[in-house]
Amino acid sequence: MSQWYATLVDGGGDTKEAFGRWESATRTAISLATKLGLAPSTRPDKKTVERFGEVPAGPMPWEA
Repeated sequence: MSQWYATLVDGGGDTKEAFGRWESATRTAISLATKLGLAPSTRPDKKTVERFGEVPAGPMPWEA
């Protein structure tokens, strides 16, 4: 949706309404990415995980 509204903003017309909807769609996408752990800032660093001993033992689920 964010990309679609961005094309509307670039294409002219009622840019004020399209920009508002683009901004809302972009904020929603950012919020969902953060909550789902898809944003780079939410991913754990490998060194941090190893330091706290959270390395799982045994084969990974996709290797079994």
